[in-house]
Amino acid sequence: MGSRKRTLVAVAAVVLAAAPAATAGAPVILTPSALVVTGSDYGSCAQGFDVTADFVLERRLVNFLEGDELVKQVRHVRWEGTLNGNGHSVTYGGTVTFTFDFLAGTLTKTGRFRYSKPDGGGLAVQDAGRTVESLETGVIESDTAGTIEKFDSAICAALAG
Repeated sequence: MGSRKRTLVAVAAVVLAAAPAATAGAPVILTPSALVVTGSDYGSCAQGFDVTADFVLERRLVNFLEGDELVKQVRHVRWEGTLNGNGHSVTYGGTVTFTFDFLAGTLTKTGRFRYSKPDGGGLAVQDAGRTVESLETGVIESDTAGTIEKFDSAICAALAG
């Protein structure tokens, strides 16, 4: 696919943009919220067609504070929907916990970053694991997750029919 992380970047941007400012007290659990996304650009397949995503995203935020300073934020994000292209669609979803540790300067992502059941049956393909990156530089410090390329290749093959 053209862009390695288009949909997850879009999801993260929505989550980041919607995150309210911290207030005094610790921890602060913010009410779950949902967002419906339709026609999001997922990328392009080598077979010559574009892929879009339609999904419902749910999130819950937990802020940890020291006084009025936000020191850690945990974002539980879940989405389900479809990837569409070439006149076909496949299921698509993910369940990820983003842990922003501002004192350590890290972002840890754990969970099923994306999954799909192209034939409607059992789990066909997923990208899951744990990734830790620097909040300052964006450099990946450790990564046990699968690869987006393997996931995207399986999705393109399923959508190609």
